[in-house]
Amino acid sequence: MKSASTSVECALSMKYPLGPDDISTGSDGNILYGEWKKNIEEHTFLARGRGNHYGPKQLKVVWPLLKNMGSMEEYSIITIARNPLDILVSYFWYSHAFDTLYGYWDKTVPRVGDNNEVIREKFQEWSRKDYRCPVFKEHISNAPLETPHETLSRINEPQLSVADIIIKYSNLQEDCKNKLGIHFPLPKFKTTERSVKLSPEYYFENDTELKNLVISAMPITIKMLEKDTPEQNFG
Repeated sequence: MKSASTSVECALSMKYPLGPDDISTGSDGNILYGEWKKNIEEHTFLARGRGNHYGPKQLKVVWPLLKNMGSMEEYSIITIARNPLDILVSYFWYSHAFDTLYGYWDKTVPRVGDNNEVIREKFQEWSRKDYRCPVFKEHISNAPLETPHETLSRINEPQLSVADIIIKYSNLQEDCKNKLGIHFPLPKFKTTERSVKLSPEYYFENDTELKNLVISAMPITIKMLEKDTPEQNFG
């Protein structure tokens, strides 16, 4: 989540054209990027949009329902690791792009005229607000009451714990080239325009407690960012 996974998924579909047994559950996306949603007609639970954002546990449950896919062990699991502080800042701006998003809070919306300090104060207040964010297609009533960084941890940490190949967001284009054979610029999706350009560290100034909370909530992410993962050539 908030680590360019949609862009990489689309780029993989562009690099390796989908065959008759392949399944891609991406949204329709931009027509310039070719056929992205494919072969889900026979899988009604995917065709209804439930295929997006499956976690490892959820994917294991539905895997036997997917036709002609073989064993999960035959596949490589690829995911992306991004600096936890950077992720939370990205999620803050994304959550306030529309008032229909679960992380939206009218009190902390960045507004025209807000200076850097005001933006930082809003971010820090928003980061401590409990809310409910259903993930993996759960009902909102089943979603836990949690802070935004706890949502990011709940989604991203399990993905990283089972991944065979780690793409580092800080080296996104180069890693996709070397590890996935993607030699063209990645398409951009879900990017949010920011009214101010600030470093992630600025948002945590004068709030060491929040910074430590975010970092401690994502130990697997930190570990993956600190290590080099073997490159695997996909062609």
